[in-house]
Amino acid sequence: MIKLSVKKFSEFSMLIFGGLIFLIAFNLIFFLLFGDVNIDLTKNKKYSLSDETINFLKNNTEQVNIKFFVSKDLQAKNPKLAEYAEYLRKLLVEYKNKGNGYIDVGVIDVVPFENSQYEAEKYGITELNLGDGIKYQFLGVSFSNLNGKFQSIPQLIEQRKENVEDDITRMLAVVTQKRKPYLGVISPLFSVADENNPLKNIKNWPFVNAVEKFGYNIVPIRATTPYIEEGVDVVLLLYPLEVDTSLRYALDQYLVKGGKLIILMDAFSEERFRDQEEYYSYRSGLTQFLEHHGVSYNEYVLAGDNENSRVVIMDGKKVQYPLKIDIKNKMLANHVINKNIDKIYYNHGGFFEYKKQDGMIATVIAETSKNSGLLPAEKMTDLGYSDLEENYIVTDKNYILSLLLEGKFRPYYSYPPMNDPELISKLPIFIGNPENYGKFLLVGDADIVNEVLWNNESGAKSGVFDITYSSDNLLFLRNVLDYMSDSGYTNVGKKNIDEFKVNLVDVFQKWSKNFYEKNKQEISKQLYDVKNKLISIKAKKAELDILSVKKLKDEEKLVRQETDLNQSLRKIVYLTGEKYKFIMMCFSIVVIFVAPLLIVLLVWRGYAFYNRKLMKKAKEYIDDKK
Repeated sequence: MIKLSVKKFSEFSMLIFGGLIFLIAFNLIFFLLFGDVNIDLTKNKKYSLSDETINFLKNNTEQVNIKFFVSKDLQAKNPKLAEYAEYLRKLLVEYKNKGNGYIDVGVIDVVPFENSQYEAEKYGITELNLGDGIKYQFLGVSFSNLNGKFQSIPQLIEQRKENVEDDITRMLAVVTQKRKPYLGVISPLFSVADENNPLKNIKNWPFVNAVEKFGYNIVPIRATTPYIEEGVDVVLLLYPLEVDTSLRYALDQYLVKGGKLIILMDAFSEERFRDQEEYYSYRSGLTQFLEHHGVSYNEYVLAGDNENSRVVIMDGKKVQYPLKIDIKNKMLANHVINKNIDKIYYNHGGFFEYKKQDGMIATVIAETSKNSGLLPAEKMTDLGYSDLEENYIVTDKNYILSLLLEGKFRPYYSYPPMNDPELISKLPIFIGNPENYGKFLLVGDADIVNEVLWNNESGAKSGVFDITYSSDNLLFLRNVLDYMSDSGYTNVGKKNIDEFKVNLVDVFQKWSKNFYEKNKQEISKQLYDVKNKLISIKAKKAELDILSVKKLKDEEKLVRQETDLNQSLRKIVYLTGEKYKFIMMCFSIVVIFVAPLLIVLLVWRGYAFYNRKLMKKAKEYIDDKK
């Protein structure tokens, strides 16, 4: 029989204990650095998915392939963006981990002029333009199902990091949706492009393109149509202008059948004012139609809010301008339409009044504060601060800016109001009684979908970044469409990921970025001065078409200096990456080898001290017995 002394048994136990610590430390650092299991140690759980996303992934049974496209040299050329790209990679891994096997994630390193770049472009990923002069940089993601249906976020810009989970989950929801809802768009004032008619060379409004990205099929509807076709889930009427009998009849029958109608009114169109530079008197043609449903809208008066207005420059000084309202959370109803809304820009819009109707549920979606007032729309032409003070009337009253009606809508017409027998014969059967539960949303400012801060010019003019916006105007419209169409799309909202980082990998990455930051700023400043001097010399050369020998030498010297500074900047970018790698290598060595050894030595020293103390007491006990 083998006998082990207490000392040998203790040494053997310490060896096993030390080995276990070593294995645990090794596995921890491996998963932190290289594994697909993210241990989220950040204060605000920035890598953890929201409940909305987790619920979506739990219920999803559609196979989706996510391709994450990132430039292979991103770390060397843009370390800050590379840090954000690493965050995105870890976030996408969380989608895979929570996807029950239905989400697959692949990372594709994009190299210029190789197959990877062509693949990125095939999936709609576009080149980043960060204003730094660096070309062929890509950071985007695509989503595709087994049927070949795909969506993409062409550019994952860092300015949109708070919304990135919302964007990713939305794209997944669109790809896995069995049927996209149909949105009919009517705009008497500005044309909406018909993609089925390529002969009409009209470029769509940017907001229309964004709505398509959000998972809606756009159906352009003529402003003179006498009926709305079956299968249109929601109808959006923008800038109603002298709506004729045919369209009123079509909208009336649509509501009676249980349709979902959105009308964005406007007592003062900023877009038309910019084009014509004069006030245009609006007659919507819907006054009596709205009154039939208990709603009144003054087409010639604008609502202002002194408490929630924006600061503008008028007559050379900054003033609170009450007609440009920031609709904030406190002005919004607790309704799913207002989910995740922080601020809506409402410019020179009107207001509604409502008289209760039997069987109708009315919800005030947004309203002004009591510190409000009114201004006649006709006074807007060349309005100065003195004119504003003279014509703006403070009323100390709340005004409804957006109103939602739900229920069975009574028909406005008692028979088809057409004089053309041939047309009447082609119309669907007239409905004289409410059939189904309908929804009717009114907003007093149509310009919210044409807000220049996110929509950057409408009509045939150029747009802005894909699904990127400064205010929550477009998010509000998305929420409205989702609610009105009962689409079932998942909306996550914003997520703050800027809080203090306690994840060690993130901390080291931040150290590497900041290590040469001061030096980089100084060189960048010198480079800026040099470029300005070169521009000045070239401008003078263009004017005089002749330069002295001294000026030519100065220009040559500046060009050499510019080249040296650019080389120094590239060196700093390279060293930033190398510094990060060096710190991570040191961290790995300490965690994998040094830390376990130190722990084992400390435990062994503690055990030895305890053993000596125990032996000393035993000896004292034996001596006392003797």
